[in-house]
Amino acid sequence: MPNHNGDPFFAVTQGAVTLYVPSESINAYKSAIYWKNFGKIQPITPTAVESMTADEASDTDKDDAIYDLNGRRLQHKPAHGFYIQGGKKYFVK
Repeated sequence: MPNHNGDPFFAVTQGAVTLYVPSESINAYKSAIYWKNFGKIQPITPTAVESMTADEASDTDKDDAIYDLNGRRLQHKPAHGFYIQGGKKYFVK
């Protein structure tokens, strides 16, 4: 649905929605146009990935489709990066 007068939340009942924002930005959201009208604005503490391990594909997984992290199906195994195959995440160096 197109926005009304540039309001990205035109069709949203903001008073009934909780908005979760980084804790260090909560005051900025509470006073910002378009964001301040949410029913509740709650702080969250973002977390980062601390470590990853590579999973080896089993023989049954090798025929499964391969997807990038945006959900696009790949035509071949990527040379490097993160991907998903058989419902598991993989990292190729």
